[in-house]
Amino acid sequence: MNRFLRVFALILCVVLPLCSCDLFSLSGEKIDESAFDFETQLSPPQPGEEIAVVTTTEGVIKMKFFPQYAPQAVENFKQLAADGFYNDTYVFCVQPDMAFMAGSPAQDGSVYKSIFNDGKPFDVEYSDAIWHFSGSVSALSDQKDKADSRFFMLGNYKTDEDTLKKMERSGYPEALIEKYRTVGGAPALDRRYTVFAQAYEGLEVIDAINAAEIDTETGFPKKEIKIISVEITKA
Repeated sequence: MNRFLRVFALILCVVLPLCSCDLFSLSGEKIDESAFDFETQLSPPQPGEEIAVVTTTEGVIKMKFFPQYAPQAVENFKQLAADGFYNDTYVFCVQPDMAFMAGSPAQDGSVYKSIFNDGKPFDVEYSDAIWHFSGSVSALSDQKDKADSRFFMLGNYKTDEDTLKKMERSGYPEALIEKYRTVGGAPALDRRYTVFAQAYEGLEVIDAINAAEIDTETGFPKKEIKIISVEITKA
């Protein structure tokens, strides 16, 4: 695993649970409460809405997209899925009981693809509408403030009270704090990675993957876990 992904794994494993004060500063980064779209993010898709059916060796995950908030990340994922890029790819890192990283045909996560910039990573997309709640799906890259084919899925991850109190002291909107308290998630990842989709079925599959035994040196699952296929279809 390259250095950036090791650092990301460290953030998930150590920094986030123990040092959740490392949240983005609100100085110069005011949160627009009028943009909040919690209902859209956390509701099942509407009939006919485009979704992805992600079949893994551990079960099936269904997720909805947010093209209105992360158009490039959504387009990139959907096109790569249509091209078969995600078929027979690896879950290459697991942060126990929290999240897993996937979207690479290399077992160490070192290979990626993008439909933009001649295959190079594209810029991250932030929105105050959607957040790193449990079940969120976010784009990942080994370059800072970039995204590519790789992504991570958060499972049912409880936002601890210490983090919620630090959010209060930092001036986060009460509605956002309460939503994290209710549904869980990882606020320290907000405005660092692009949330482009939300798993609405199969969270138990995400949790099963996140429960996999790992090599503590690398974060690699000891048992091979794969994405068998990704189908873009309609709800």
